[in-house]
Formats: sequence, structure tokens, C-alpha cells
Amino acid sequence: MGRDRKDAFRGCLLGGALGDALGYTVEFMRLKEIKRKYGPNGIQELECKNGPAIISDDTQMTLFTGAGLLEAKGRGARLNETQWQNALWDLMKEWYDTQDFKKKVKKRYSWLWEVNELHARRAPGNTCMRALSGQLGPGTLEEPLNNSKGCGGVMRVAPVGLFYPPNQYDRKEILRAGALAAVQTHGHVLGFLPAGMHALIVSGAVYEPEKGLKNIVREALEETVAFGRELLPLNIQVSRFRDLIEKAVTLSESEEKPETALKELGEGWAGDDALADAVYCALRFQDDFHRALTASVNHDGDSDSTGAVAGNILGAYLGYEKIRSAFSTENLELRDVILKMADELYRDSLKD
Repeated sequence: MGRDRKDAFRGCLLGGALGDALGYTVEFMRLKEIKRKYGPNGIQELECKNGPAIISDDTQMTLFTGAGLLEAKGRGARLNETQWQNALWDLMKEWYDTQDFKKKVKKRYSWLWEVNELHARRAPGNTCMRALSGQLGPGTLEEPLNNSKGCGGVMRVAPVGLFYPPNQYDRKEILRAGALAAVQTHGHVLGFLPAGMHALIVSGAVYEPEKGLKNIVREALEETVAFGRELLPLNIQVSRFRDLIEKAVTLSESEEKPETALKELGEGWAGDDALADAVYCALRFQDDFHRALTASVNHDGDSDSTGAVAGNILGAYLGYEKIRSAFSTENLELRDVILKMADELYRDSLKD
């Protein structure tokens, strides 16, 4: 691919934030409304009329997930252990305090807390807020907190795929870690299984790009389905998830109009169709970051989340230097904060 891994880390987080900001502008609009406001091709550029293009809770939570991974490593927590899960939970609770404004958590773990812009409410998901508001600890694969399959898990776990090199960690560990990061708040198999796959795709895009993005996706799907069947042998949702992602790959090879293909895959409010939408767009336009991102947000559904996940995947695969020409990153809110987090994750991922 001709670029270094630090560039891929930056591309992943900046790409996700760009997709998030582009989609957040139109998140609660139907496609007809989007076209009526922005023209027949829908929204094509970041909206910066009154300042920088604004990120949503998707990027906020992605940053705090990254901070959770750094905190876990600082505590000496091994991947997937209870101590590791608690570190991520502590940082999710810290993010919750930026939204709740009651400041229940007294100890602060990350420099992110000092970033005033991260204390703004940007349409946080109800499931995340409910899960984090209680006194219970994080949900686990064995004991989930709820039965939510919303996309609030899959949209925030890209840092997991960045942080754990597959030459140091088993791929199944990385997959499980992505699922665990999501199941803390989203207990349905279609809430956490797509998150595990998202982490695995990001890992492949960063560490093994020579395989090609389509092969990375197919390999990740095979491993994710095997993991799901091992965890829940009789759950039909695992097969439905497989079928949906396979459909996304097939549609990416067709001449179907993106808006038609996305209508077939779903609106992105649930974890499985958010990942399917993102996979379709990333594969369909894998050499054109601008077209991939605009396709991923111009639909009836959860535009910021589908944009964020598509941006994470393709940003990791293409790298920062290749995607920064597609949109002016100078106009993105918290650009420097996002780059700082990417650089810290890169630096600490190299440590034993």
C-alpha cells in the first residue's frame, strides 16, 4: 500500500470522524428531504456555515474507547480480561458524564475530559445513556445488560482493531475484544457481533492491506460467523447476519445505484445493517474516499453511524494522506484531538 501504520491509524480515526460529521448533518432526514435541500446527488461536502463541521456522539465515543484501551494498557490489563473490560467501562462512564452534566464519576482517567467541545450533547443514543446511567457494571457476553441491537456498539470500536497487532494477538482475541467493547451497552447478538467484525476488518486494513479489502472483509466474516456460532450455537441471527454481509459484498460488485442498494441492506439503525451499509460503500468505492462517504450517508437512515463506520474502514485501508484530499480536514471539529488520539494509540500499540 506504500504507507506506514501511523498513517493508517490517522486515516481510520479521521475517516470515521469525516463520515460522522458528513452524516450528522442529515442524520434524521429522509433521502427525499436530503435531495430537496442539497440537490439530486444529496449532501456532498462538509457543512461549515457557522464554524467547523460538527461531529456526533459516534466520534466522541470512539475517542473515549481509544482512551479506554490506553487506560487498560496503563493498568497492565491483558486483552479481554475483567480488568480490561473495567478500564473500557470506566472511560465509557467518563464519556457519559460529559453528556449527563451531573458529573457522578469523581476520578478522571483521560485528557479528553479537559476538551470542552467533548462536553456537548450530540444526539447520544438512548441505549448507551441508559446502560451507562445505572449502577451496574458493564454487560458481558455471558450476562448482557439488555437486548439492544442498535448500532451504538459497532460505531465506536474501530480503535480496538487499530490497537492490537495480529502478530502479537490472536485474531479471535481481536474479534472478541470488539464484541466485548460493544456488549458493555448493547446485549443483542446483532449489537455486538458486527462490532467484533468491524474491529477485525479495521485490523486487516491496517496490518494486512496487501490482501485487498474484499478478501479482508470475507475473511473477517468467516471468522465472525464461526465465533457467533460457537458462542450461540442455535441462534438464527448469526446466519442472518452472515447473509446480510454477503449481500453487501455482492451488491458492491453490481451496478446497482448506491441509494437502491442501501435500501436493500437497511437503514443503519441496528448494528448489522450499519456494518452492511458501510461494507457495501467501502467496497463499492474503495479507491474513491469521497464517493464512498457520500454514498454512505445519503439514505433514509442513521447517516452519521453508517458514515462513521465506512470512514473508519476505508480510512484505515487508504491511510490519512490519501483521504485528506477528499474533504478538507481543516474544517473538521476536533481534528487535532482526533489526530492526537490516533498518534497515542499508534505509539502505545508498539509497546510490549
